[in-house]
Amino acid sequence: MIYINYSFRIKLVYPFAPHLLTQSFLILHTTLLAFTFDGTAYSTGVNDATLTSHGVVYAAGSVRALRVAGIAGNSSGSSSTYAALAKKVDGSATVANAPAVAGYSVKTALTDGINGLDLGTGITNLPTAAIMTFSIFNITPSKIADNEPDIIITQIAQPVAGNDFFSFIDASGSVVGTSISQDMTLLARFGTYDLDLFNLTPNTPWNTATVYSAAIPSTNREIRLVGFRLSDFGITSLNVGQIKALKITPSGNSDYAFIAYNANAINIPPNISQNDAATNTTIRNGGVANLAVIGSSSSGEALNYS
Repeated sequence: MIYINYSFRIKLVYPFAPHLLTQSFLILHTTLLAFTFDGTAYSTGVNDATLTSHGVVYAAGSVRALRVAGIAGNSSGSSSTYAALAKKVDGSATVANAPAVAGYSVKTALTDGINGLDLGTGITNLPTAAIMTFSIFNITPSKIADNEPDIIITQIAQPVAGNDFFSFIDASGSVVGTSISQDMTLLARFGTYDLDLFNLTPNTPWNTATVYSAAIPSTNREIRLVGFRLSDFGITSLNVGQIKALKITPSGNSDYAFIAYNANAINIPPNISQNDAATNTTIRNGGVANLAVIGSSSSGEALNYS
């Protein structure tokens, strides 16, 4: 069971119940409020008051999307890697309005919404070369053996055979514990939603590719989620201190709305990366040079500027 919030309403979504999500995603952005894992409901910390007011019994949690600082590789211009946006994100319920969402990048689609937990936007069919690595400052040892999921993976389109790989790695890039391989076709769907698929800028680094044109308007896709505990990765009190990052290798069929982590267990350091799309490195006489950065706070903290 998952709990989602859309337009100030809450909807309970049960596994194997087709089309329960369809109406909700016709609104706009949809935020994950809570989910059930091994029989226990955990909140994400987005809006616990809403859960309480609707009589939901839950364990309070803190879940955040991993902030994408860099993605390896380039768009080919001929792939089926699309920006997947819920039907009215572009302002229209009838057409795919590409100009209205031209600023959507891969990074934006994977990290937008409160705490980055928007289920209504994402990226489909990330190629195997689009490897993502997320730095980890440390992990709370007492969280290793508990039953709360520490990594949450979303699947928001049509899964096909092929496994994504998730690994904690050390400073040299070697796997700590064991890698987890997940075949998304084996997951039960929670429901479906209506969306538009948009092409991304062709022959461009994934870090700068944005919505380019409409690809497949007014279509319908399925929603799946899966959670993993630190212990599922073979993490113990003996090797937890070796972890420096989480590495994700897509299968080529990966359709993510976000990749999230338990902020009560995993401490992600602050991150600053160059915003390639808004930075110009070649200017003419009398021109203006621009350097833009993307700043991400550490787990549970806010950014301060001076």
